[in-house]
Amino acid sequence: MNRVIMMLLPAKMQFKLGVWKALNFGLLLLLYLKRITAYTPRVLLPDYTIFLLIGFTVVYGLLLSLPKVLSKWLPSKRLHLLEHDLNLLFAGYTLLLTFWPRSYTLPNFFGHYGVVGGSLPLIALLVIYTTQRVSTSQKLQLTNLFSSRLLVLLGLAIMIAATETSKITLIVGITGLALIALLGIGYSRHLARR
Repeated sequence: MNRVIMMLLPAKMQFKLGVWKALNFGLLLLLYLKRITAYTPRVLLPDYTIFLLIGFTVVYGLLLSLPKVLSKWLPSKRLHLLEHDLNLLFAGYTLLLTFWPRSYTLPNFFGHYGVVGGSLPLIALLVIYTTQRVSTSQKLQLTNLFSSRLLVLLGLAIMIAATETSKITLIVGITGLALIALLGIGYSRHLARR
């Protein structure tokens, strides 16, 4: 059986790891510049913003040290793939903070459905890497990969929708999950016919 390369981005859209790290560093610099120049709309509490920036910086530092920490437990190829995917998710979360800072306000993130949207990409990443370990068919792995990619997009969309009313967030969430289910089933049937 051919081994499916399980990553969030398709092979044609992937950058080198150094590009991801430079992109994430640039996004962090942009966030700090927005904070320093007070360009950010006044939607976040000032104390909360600085804690959020410090948290993002710590997570970025953890991403840089990831190979040294996990090299004992993961093979180098899998670690490299995981590093790519985590850098992609970090870029997504950072872009959200850059362009939709209201998605991280306390009422929007913890009080509403923003926490669900924030956790869906992480769940999608777990699905990808756990199905690789279980001996499943290649078609099932491809279907899980396709659905996980859609789940990442849905999670980020829910975080954006959480800045509006809870009705909009529920509509986006339920419609997105229904679409993922229908598209996943359709893709699975398409693979079965091949």
